[in-house]
Amino acid sequence: MDQYLVLTTTTDQPLANSACALLEEAGIPLMLEHVELSRGARRACGYRLLVPQRYSHKAQRLVFKASSAHLESLMLEQ
Repeated sequence: MDQYLVLTTTTDQPLANSACALLEEAGIPLMLEHVELSRGARRACGYRLLVPQRYSHKAQRLVFKASSAHLESLMLEQ
């Protein structure tokens, strides 16, 4: 059985969705966990993406592309 590694954790649902779509299109297995992030009294819901270790480098490149495109689209909206 493959060991899954945390690829990224985000509170941004559209980013998590686009990253998952890219990974699925590339044939990379993934797990998406819904997590609660807390710091003192502050709490937020987030998303943790995990992939098998053997896919981690390719997955990192794809998620970097997804996050760069997402940030660019947010900047264009302003």
